[in-house]
Amino acid sequence: MLTEEQREIHLLKDNYSQKYGKELATQMEISSWEVIANFIQQGIGIGFIPDFLVREKSRQKTFKTLELGLPSIGYNLYAIFPKGEKLSKIPEFFISLF
Repeated sequence: MLTEEQREIHLLKDNYSQKYGKELATQMEISSWEVIANFIQQGIGIGFIPDFLVREKSRQKTFKTLELGLPSIGYNLYAIFPKGEKLSKIPEFFISLF
């Protein structure tokens, strides 16, 4: 089970094609990682989901993970707030962590 076409899915499919010389067989595409995680937890198929969903304590015991060795993907994080507004200390500190 995969989500709809995203950067991660393209990376997975391309990596699989290069490694095995054939296209990755996909039985189902679901638009929600959470739904995929719930299906996996119920024993319905194998899914490609982000690590933060697996780290949830209730799921650690029900998931078997596999490191795929895919290259990491850089993401841009944006903080958006009203122009000219002075941020309080907590939001300023949070933004400074990145």
